[in-house]
Amino acid sequence: MGSLVHGFEHDVFLSYSTVDDRPSQNGWVTAFNRHLRESLAANFGSRDPERIWWDRSNIDEEQSLSEQIAVKVQKSACLIVILSRGYVASKWCRAELDAFLQAAHDHAVDSRIFLIDIGNLAEARRPKEFCDIRGRHFWVQPSWSDLPDDRQTLGAPVPRPDQPDYPMFYSAVEDLARAVHRRIEKLAASAAVSVSQVQLKIAESSTKVEIKTGDEAGPQISNPSGVETTVVKKAEVEPSIERINKADEHYWESGDFAVTVLVACKSPNDESQLRSFAEAGTKPVPVFSCGSSDILSAGMTEQFRFEFRFVRPDSLAAEAQRFRSQSASRFLVVVSDALVSPSGAPEAVAHEIRSMFSGPDESYVGLIGLSQNRAGRVRDLDRILDARVLAESSFLRELSRTADGLRMKAPTGRTLTAVDPVQVRLVQSKEEMRKSLHLRHLVYDRMSYLNDAISQHPSELELDCFDLFDADNGTGAVHFIAWSQSVGDIVGAARLIVPRAFEFASSMFVLGDPAEQILRRQAEWIQQVVADHDAEKVLHRSLTRRTFNRMPVLQSANIQDVSLLRGIGLAEISRVIVAPRYRGCGLGRLLVRALVAASLDLNKPNVVLECIPAHVAMYKKFGFQVIEGAQGRDESLDQEAVAMILQQPGSFAKAHSVARNDLKMISRDDKPFGSLADSGYLCLCSQRECWEDGHYTLRNNHVKCPLKCGSKVAAAESRQNSSIVQ
Repeated sequence: MGSLVHGFEHDVFLSYSTVDDRPSQNGWVTAFNRHLRESLAANFGSRDPERIWWDRSNIDEEQSLSEQIAVKVQKSACLIVILSRGYVASKWCRAELDAFLQAAHDHAVDSRIFLIDIGNLAEARRPKEFCDIRGRHFWVQPSWSDLPDDRQTLGAPVPRPDQPDYPMFYSAVEDLARAVHRRIEKLAASAAVSVSQVQLKIAESSTKVEIKTGDEAGPQISNPSGVETTVVKKAEVEPSIERINKADEHYWESGDFAVTVLVACKSPNDESQLRSFAEAGTKPVPVFSCGSSDILSAGMTEQFRFEFRFVRPDSLAAEAQRFRSQSASRFLVVVSDALVSPSGAPEAVAHEIRSMFSGPDESYVGLIGLSQNRAGRVRDLDRILDARVLAESSFLRELSRTADGLRMKAPTGRTLTAVDPVQVRLVQSKEEMRKSLHLRHLVYDRMSYLNDAISQHPSELELDCFDLFDADNGTGAVHFIAWSQSVGDIVGAARLIVPRAFEFASSMFVLGDPAEQILRRQAEWIQQVVADHDAEKVLHRSLTRRTFNRMPVLQSANIQDVSLLRGIGLAEISRVIVAPRYRGCGLGRLLVRALVAASLDLNKPNVVLECIPAHVAMYKKFGFQVIEGAQGRDESLDQEAVAMILQQPGSFAKAHSVARNDLKMISRDDKPFGSLADSGYLCLCSQRECWEDGHYTLRNNHVKCPLKCGSKVAAAESRQNSSIVQ
């Protein structure tokens, strides 16, 4: 069949060194090629042996590049490079790259090259042609070392399903396949436009052809017919052509996001300084690259490309509106001294711009104010920077952190089918409690939700007065975590807040017997964690802050329903956090399911929550509905919030049915425990048909269940069952 792109025979040419495909040319690269072919077949909807071309011969490095291979390189729309020490040392690989670059003389050559970084090549040794291309990480850093030489290639020496890092390898291949598929479709569409225009020119015997190109047209492929063309630059294109439909679901799958940076300075000196910073900020920046937390950056292959625009301070609002209505990008960061007053308060234009982006539209804005006398955070501004002492590195760091926060607010844009097993269960130790509070801090700090006192606290913990369980009144919060078996760490967290007394019953599945015991222990762990890390009493003040209501949603939202104000049969889902790498696998939904099941088990059927407007659609899929008129601002997190409730008959019935299945799974009769407090859990893995609807058809199967197959959980259950039989 050949390539979808006119003028090419293959979609992809795979360039690699044979030293990376050991043993006997049937090693890592062979497995990579096989998995990529299958993933591309799933994306394209058909198998085609000509889609990927690669050479399997035993190459003699002293020979010159054969004419056949040179033609194959030049007739391939995209180039995938296995970037390694062997690749850099290979004269043959160098010749393949030169042949591709010689043929690909259009302006978008970087977008047609995909780098597979297997981890053994230092950044400084990269070929200069790859300096502006971000490699896709197919390696992990072992926990015992942070040295580049100790990186471990995913799946090495040959990827197999029984390897602990196989899900990461498989997921990375799937991400690559989606990116290649999108690029081929764009190239095919662009080439089709070019060919149709050429045919029109020949038919009409015109002297020139105009090709209007916008972002949606993709890069222009060199015209195989050799007919002269004139390219109209992007600036000449009408806005209606340039604009990409904001509902395009494929946008979030790209992993390569343009971030428009609007800069407006009253001070000429500040503007001159920021222009010099902008020149240094043109290279792609990996998402979550600023910071030392592996839990945020691990497994992430996305990147930002900052595009700076300098405008007049008095046109900020108009330029922001123009971006929202015309730009193909979803991310806007405004940097200006017009956003903040001399006293440090946000100016009216900051509120105006923030309100433009407060709806459910998939556009997101970050605001960075410039001041001459202060730095920190204030309401409605992500950050205030002191222009007097501003350095290039600190500016670009804060810019990247602001963009990270916008990415966390946006849809994940992907559905992960290869997921390492994860358990959702109650927090069961002091260290797990600390880690869950730490994960909350990492995510919310990056999203600019925290005040300076909590944000800059050395403990890096986020908590508030709703976290404790009040044993005297029988009210408070129940804390849940998501635990990854392969990572060996917490990758998600959530809490359930109950404003009225817990109605403990003997038939209760979730909290166990006695039910109060786990809640008392969780409260003690929080207090112990605070005591260990809070000599300045900053966390203590946050934990003991007085409020007029026992629920965050009633504290911040304007809810008129009297029954809700009384808290009758009411529970609130709060602080649902998922590590970036696990977004898109269904973990957030499973956390919500666990909390809904717990709420029903506690006889609290009216489940409410607060979320930012951008997340309303996500919770509607689960069955939540917006409480009309109930919008406000969370007092402990600086964010606009929408109140929602799981109360309507239709959606509630579906959620209730799933919750019943989840409760049965927690309290199965075929295991010695019967509650979350006694080692019960919900789980997810690559077998979506098992857990997605709560049926758990494979969980009893110690051979097919990824969580149990050879796991310590299975061994422990087996020992416990044996002791019961004896």
